[in-house]
Amino acid sequence: MEGSLFGDYWVLAGWSANPDVWLVTGEGHVVGWVERGIGGVKQWASLYEGSFLGDIATRQPLLHDSPAEAALTVQRAYLQNV
Repeated sequence: MEGSLFGDYWVLAGWSANPDVWLVTGEGHVVGWVERGIGGVKQWASLYEGSFLGDIATRQPLLHDSPAEAALTVQRAYLQNV
């Protein structure tokens, strides 16, 4: 498992065996994950509390160019208690 820190007590961690899924941990526990390739798109989607974060009206996931950007979306959802 490799990881990168993107804020106090926040880590984005993944496995080399499955580079398309990364866990987002914060404050000592998993708060969500990011995943690439949803619906065949090579961008990253954010998942929090088992649901994609995205547009409520269209039900389309918000897509990001990197796992770090998607992880920041998970972090914001957690901190804002969405």
